[in-house]
Parts: sequence; C-alpha cells; structure tokens
Amino acid sequence: YLPGSSRRWYDWRVSAGHVLHPRFSGEWCAKERAKGEYRYAAQYQQEPASPEGGIFKKKFWKFFRLEGESIGPFPRPDGCATLEASPARTIRLSELDWIAFSVDATFGKSAGADNVGLLVIGGKGADRFVLHDGSKKMNYPETKAAIGLTPGEGLRGAYPRVVAVLIERKANGQALIDELVSAVPGTIGIDPEGGKESRAAATAPSVQAGQWHL
Repeated sequence: YLPGSSRRWYDWRVSAGHVLHPRFSGEWCAKERAKGEYRYAAQYQQEPASPEGGIFKKKFWKFFRLEGESIGPFPRPDGCATLEASPARTIRLSELDWIAFSVDATFGKSAGADNVGLLVIGGKGADRFVLHDGSKKMNYPETKAAIGLTPGEGLRGAYPRVVAVLIERKANGQALIDELVSAVPGTIGIDPEGGKESRAAATAPSVQAGQWHL
C-alpha cells in the first residue's frame, strides 16, 4: 500500500527479475521459464511476447552497411547487439550473388488497408541482406511504379541486377503478376504455404545463425 493510504496498491519491485511474492522463488521461476519463453512471458509476466523477442530474438540479428553509402548508420533497436559487440559488416552490391524483390500487395491505400510489403533482399552464400524496405500504403498504380515497368524505373533503376520479383498472388498480386510478367524478367507468382507463424518459424534458424543482416 502507498504510505498513508489503505486503499491504493503499488508495485514495489524495482529491478528485473524481482519476484512479486516470496512463494515465487528464483529456482521456481527458472524452472517455469525453462518450459518456454513464450509461455512464461504470457502467463507470469502478462506479456504475450518477451522483451528479447519471440520467434526472432533481437540479439540474433546482424547489421551491415553498403560501401560508400551516405546515409546511416541507423540506431539499433534496444536489445540488439551493440556496434561495439557486433560491428556492422560492409558489403558492395557488386559482390552479391543475387538480388530479389519480395512483394505482398493489398487492395488499396485506405486508412484501414495494410501496407504493401515491398522488400529488396540480396544474397551472398548463406547470408541475406535486407537492402531496402519500401513497405507503405500504396494503391495498384503506385505499387507498379515502385517496382518499375522499365529497367530504369523504380526499384529496378536502383537495383538493375535484380534476378527475381516474387509477388504473392493474393489481393492485387495476381493483377501485378499479369502486367509485369511480360515486361519484368523473373516475375514469379508465389503461394506461400502455412501461416505467418509457421513461415517465421521456418526462417528462425537462419536468423539465429546470424545469416540475416539489417
């Protein structure tokens, strides 16, 4: 209770890991946490995701910058490895084995619409580099223009070595595929299997291995 009051309760804990009641010993908490971080965070911390991340732990992500890049480096989110602990890797676009666009279209740009997912990803061996995030609310013409119908337009102008444009067939995706397939080499319609959680779980091992760079 607050000093001088018999009605208001406050949380007197001042540090992470400080238990709320003596019955929750450190040993007991450790055993419960060992049963699963997701479960422990939701049941005992009342947080469905732990601060360190769920499927993707913040500490697993690696970072990079392009040689000669004039922007950045951007501040890293709390919980990620510091620049001192994990220096950003410097790469050149010319050394990448491949570059691909990933597109998850929507039906429009109304207030309630989702963002169009638009990523540029490069690969070198087993390593992956998120080169550009162009995700935002866009209608169909804007999405098409962002990709670029001709080699010098949109992202195709910035990344002329793109070898594949992967477009999910849902929403406006099929219309994009139909229009781009005759103009943009490597346009491929895809139907991802499983839900977002299962797809994330399939990617998690490569993230944990330090093969994904932001």
